[in-house]
Amino acid sequence: MRGVIFLLAVVLEASVVTTHAKNVVCYVADWTIGRPGRARFDIDNVDANLCTHVIYSFVGLTDNNDIKLPERGTDGINKLRALKNINRNLKTMVAVGGGAEGSKRFSRLVSSPNSRGQFIQNSIRFMKNHNLDGLDLDWEYPAQGNGASPQDVPNYTAFVREFKNSFGNRYLLTAAVPSSEWTARPSYDIRGVCNNLDFVNLMAYDLHNAEDPVTGMQAGLYGPGANDKDTVSAGVSYWINNGCPARKLNLGVPFYAKTWTLANPNSNGVGARASGPGSPGPLSGSAGSLAYFETCAKIGAGGWTVKYNNVRKTPYAYRGNQWIGFENVKSLKEKVQYAKQRQLAGMMAWAINDDDFQNVVCYVADWTIGRPEPGRFDIDNVDANLCTHVIYAFVGLGDNNNIKLPDRGVDGFDKLRALKNINPNLKTLVAVGGGAEGSERFSRIASSPESRGQFIENAISLMKNFNLDGLDLDWEYPAQGNGASPQDVPNYTNLVRECKARFSGQYLLTAAVPSSEWSARPSYDIAGVCNNLDLINLMAYDLHNVGDPVTGMQAGLYGPGKDDTDTVNAGVRFWINNGCQAEKINLGVPFYAKTWTLTNPNDNGVGAPVSGPGSPGPLSANPGSLSYSEVCSKINAGGWTVRYDEQRRVPYAFQGDQWIGFENVQSVSEKVQYAKDQQLAGVMVWAINDDDFHGICGDQYPLLHALNTINN
Repeated sequence: MRGVIFLLAVVLEASVVTTHAKNVVCYVADWTIGRPGRARFDIDNVDANLCTHVIYSFVGLTDNNDIKLPERGTDGINKLRALKNINRNLKTMVAVGGGAEGSKRFSRLVSSPNSRGQFIQNSIRFMKNHNLDGLDLDWEYPAQGNGASPQDVPNYTAFVREFKNSFGNRYLLTAAVPSSEWTARPSYDIRGVCNNLDFVNLMAYDLHNAEDPVTGMQAGLYGPGANDKDTVSAGVSYWINNGCPARKLNLGVPFYAKTWTLANPNSNGVGARASGPGSPGPLSGSAGSLAYFETCAKIGAGGWTVKYNNVRKTPYAYRGNQWIGFENVKSLKEKVQYAKQRQLAGMMAWAINDDDFQNVVCYVADWTIGRPEPGRFDIDNVDANLCTHVIYAFVGLGDNNNIKLPDRGVDGFDKLRALKNINPNLKTLVAVGGGAEGSERFSRIASSPESRGQFIENAISLMKNFNLDGLDLDWEYPAQGNGASPQDVPNYTNLVRECKARFSGQYLLTAAVPSSEWSARPSYDIAGVCNNLDLINLMAYDLHNVGDPVTGMQAGLYGPGKDDTDTVNAGVRFWINNGCQAEKINLGVPFYAKTWTLTNPNDNGVGAPVSGPGSPGPLSANPGSLSYSEVCSKINAGGWTVRYDEQRRVPYAFQGDQWIGFENVQSVSEKVQYAKDQQLAGVMVWAINDDDFHGICGDQYPLLHALNTINN
């Protein structure tokens, strides 16, 4: 799983908690498999726990009244079926048709009882062979388009009726239909169709398109006039008033935006004149349309004016001559609330490929098990629904090229594995190495094909025995430290390459690496390493340490000078510019603080002279370091001055001679937005043990929640 599916999670939460609606129907368009980088979305990226139904789109029609497989064959359908291993209650379906299929074959197919019967039997055979739960009819649209006939309307009704009679209760029969009266009226006997469908997926979008001469809301909930028919509400009312039961309607919401190029950038409201479609997105590549994650990235980069239309209940944004009409959390919640009021069956999303999906990788340091309460943190304290990956840190290396279990034995692994009972999509990994392990054993293991091979086989045995999903390499650092060798650099590349080849897709291979150029340059063939890793966990922290003679920000996003290399941004750019794919990088965020003792309490800014590390915390007990829970407790106790560094985008606090540089909800949120703007794979946390997991200062896991809810 690539990560958190943000808008979809909003729809599910609102549907389950606040509405009568029960269905959350997720269409997955198979063509996004061909998108580059972070935009690539395959069926196995679906979070099966966020949907009640997943519909694979599309299969086509043959000239022999049969289902035509997509060009990729059955791979997507096999992955669709596998989602039931995660959520056994999930209904998996396939959609036949789509806009590209048009009307010609559909019209011919429905024209006689014989051809209808052939297709129905072929469909039943198809669903049986692929163990699917149902079929979604997506004819766009009966009696419209090339090859259509006026007889399509009664023939389609007969087709649906005969389908339902043949399916009985064995398979679901659904259909995607347009909400608008001007598209639906020529195509459907609404009552006859709805009576024979299990539910109807109402495409309540595309009500304004990029070819229109003016900007508009493609899915405005209401309109400025009482008789405005180009709205979601008007479409729902039209279908209900013409005989479709509300309890069968799933309200469709678009996870993509419509865009226009403004004729005059100074005329930028709804209904402003447009000269054509908006510029295509860098990843979706379609003029007049953007995926939600592209909209997020654009707005997050700055310079856009964002407004919410309180009549239509949807947002829009503009910058220069570009105009975007889109959905956000607020507009989706209003649509879910509307579905509740109308007592609809549920919600439908087209398409979850366009949602914002990112990793949230959570390291758990096992030594916090030994802390006194309330600082004690065990693996079963992890909130498995706030992470996409949990990495147990650390296991060590043995003298025989094997992995050395922690002193506590396998208890942590058992608890790690048990987290999947809470979140079956969670990926569980183990990190080997760490700062205490150093370089000596790693250097020896990496030095020959034989020792590398032994280590790899031992790692596979460990993952197999404990049912883990992958291995995280945390060698700190190749060609550095006691026992290191200059040959570590090519040897580490070989180790990674051979690990990846031997894992052969069965296990994930990731690595923790330093972000800073001065630490990374001596240690890595960056392109060679990144090409053979699934993910890179970029340790974008420890950029200033308590051994420094002055205070500093260990994870400043930017610096005061253009050439400041001791920043998060500089580290990300260094790795990308040296050949690491942005879509593989998880941006590391520290949940611990760096602390100093000031030489002069009256000189207390960033860069102030210090006499040494800050005082240890009562729970973490390390001079120069505090967990976030210790920081928030100190600040809440009063007497501290807290400031936010507007250049570096991180806070600091001081009291007397004690100085703390830390992260808070604002700085964490800014880092997540930065990761989105840079189109990174996601974010990584070191370590969730240091968050306020007991809620001592307020809510539990405030920083981890900030990572997950930045777009809210």
